[in-house]
Amino acid sequence: MGDMVLSASTACFAGATMEAALATAADMGFRAVELTLWGEAFHSVGRLPGMWWREAGEAERRVLRQAIEAFEVVDGHLPFVNCPLVSANKFVEELGRELIAEALDALAGLGGRVGVFHVAPCPVPSYDDLADRLADACRWLGDRAGKAGVRVALETGYPVGDAFAELIDAVEHPAVGACLDVGHLSAAVGREQRNTDRGAEAYNTHLLGVVDRLGDRLWHCHVHDVRFDDWRDHREAGTGLIDFPALLTRLSERGFAGRLVFELEEPATVAALERSKAHLERALAAASPAGAPPQG
Repeated sequence: MGDMVLSASTACFAGATMEAALATAADMGFRAVELTLWGEAFHSVGRLPGMWWREAGEAERRVLRQAIEAFEVVDGHLPFVNCPLVSANKFVEELGRELIAEALDALAGLGGRVGVFHVAPCPVPSYDDLADRLADACRWLGDRAGKAGVRVALETGYPVGDAFAELIDAVEHPAVGACLDVGHLSAAVGREQRNTDRGAEAYNTHLLGVVDRLGDRLWHCHVHDVRFDDWRDHREAGTGLIDFPALLTRLSERGFAGRLVFELEEPATVAALERSKAHLERALAAASPAGAPPQG
């Protein structure tokens, strides 16, 4: 069985500084953290702790290095907003890759392990052409990661359905794996089934199927809940439709040994994270062999 470790993304702490977010996560007992490695990051609650490495002075970098000493494992989320790996505009693509590579190198310099990244569609003559370009881009990033001594994980969301695993298959790179975001799979359930018990069951069934399909290429997970009434994700764990005991049991059976990273978009940032952590600790205990303590 893999050793699943709970982690907190700095994206949970809207309105806080990076230093304050990391101090809070450490005080909550997290052994691992995921850094937001770009600036101007925000969600509905507010601006997120993050930084462009090129803009950070030596004093700011030193404070960050000291703050992450509280954690056994550091991961990072690479920039993706207006930073495409593949674009219909070659100059936009060049700048996007430059910023992504810079963040990846920063993560490596901080002793990080996994950099999470996204791909997105762009106008091309056909999906086959796009799929080939996406695979080439993932290999390019994998080459950069391998040279830096880290790994990268493509987050679910795009491509949708079976095409996501097919892209990972096509990339076939030792430094490129997958990050399962538990709330980015709503396209797998028809709109007529949403907000129904049948839809929730179908969603959880699909979630387990994704775990099985990705197998040992699943290296990282983003965890939160999906609200039943409107299917909004990044909610407090235990308040929505995700069957965490079933999910963690399946991950355990598959030998998953990565981080379960909370990504919450809740106004009560610390309280929601505390309750989410407690909920997953209980689910982890239920999914573990008798006597094995959950990893905080």
